Amino acid sequence: MDFILELNQHKNQLAHLRQFSLTEQATKQYLITPLLQILGYNLSDPSQVVPEFGADVRGRKGEKVDYAILQNGKPVILIECKHHTEDINNHLVQLHKYFIQCEEAKFAVVTNGIKYSFFTDLDNKNIMDKHPFLEIDLENLRPNQIEELRKFHKEVLNPENITSGAEDLKYVTKYKNLLSKELDNPSDDFIAYFTKQIYDGKTVTQKIKDLFKNYISDGNKQFQDELLTKNLNIAIKNNDNKANEELESSKLDKNIKENKIITTDEEKELFYMIKSIVRRNIDPEKVFYKDTQSYFNVNIDNMVTKWFVRVITQKKGYLIEVRNSDTGTESYKIEKTNDIFKLDKKIINSLSTLTII
Repeated sequence: MDFILELNQHKNQLAHLRQFSLTEQATKQYLITPLLQILGYNLSDPSQVVPEFGADVRGRKGEKVDYAILQNGKPVILIECKHHTEDINNHLVQLHKYFIQCEEAKFAVVTNGIKYSFFTDLDNKNIMDKHPFLEIDLENLRPNQIEELRKFHKEVLNPENITSGAEDLKYVTKYKNLLSKELDNPSDDFIAYFTKQIYDGKTVTQKIKDLFKNYISDGNKQFQDELLTKNLNIAIKNNDNKANEELESSKLDKNIKENKIITTDEEKELFYMIKSIVRRNIDPEKVFYKDTQSYFNVNIDNMVTKWFVRVITQKKGYLIEVRNSDTGTESYKIEKTNDIFKLDKKIINSLSTLTII
């Protein structure tokens, strides 16, 4: 299954799963281990994941970190799990001690199943940094975070590459947090810097500073309002596009009725076969079809623009077009309807071309 699709499914189930995660153990089982599986790790294989990994701290025996992810027989990622209601920032000292004791580990992660903080040792070797280089909230995922998380997938895990990019990621994140803080509540240094940039006078007196404090605070608010308006306009435009898609779909329905298009038993059979192929990847209730005079489309959410398989009936067999990008397709010839199962991986992968998240 495609990584983004699996991640999206897990994300959509979080609210439901949380109500059953009454203990820390349940949180691990229902919220955390599914993500490890999405990242390609087999929790039943001790060569990949070791639960309750020994990390004895000096003077204390029997200390264990919840999970250690292994690569080539060595622990590279330590994961400390907490109940989903816990503030993970309250448990960094414990993780810090584990990281020191396990010198082979490259990364330390603390999570409550919703939020994940990733640490490494950029500042001092084998000493966990005070600040994470990556923070992820599964309920508020951003595209760049998905790509950073993908780097921890078993099939592509490369600790050296992640570490080399961690410093950039760490400071970009800190800058964004600082900028957000300054926009909401500008500091004296922030005001002094920008006052010097925009004030036409030669001397910046305290009176000027006080005056420009109001100017800059008002400017920050206006900037954020304009940014919000811009994003709202984008959302409105997207809604308009969706409305246009629905209009096109309505026109297509009308066209079907006027031309008395008859959907054949074979086309219906192919539809249910395709629906069966993707049932583990997407809710089958979201899969529809649209028949036309030229082709038979299988789509998501009954939207004609969200088609992912197209069936063209020929004299002998069928031409199957599978979507592989927003505009590109791959074509395959099949003789019998059952041959569609030979294209199962192609069909599943085609779902990733659609905007699911």
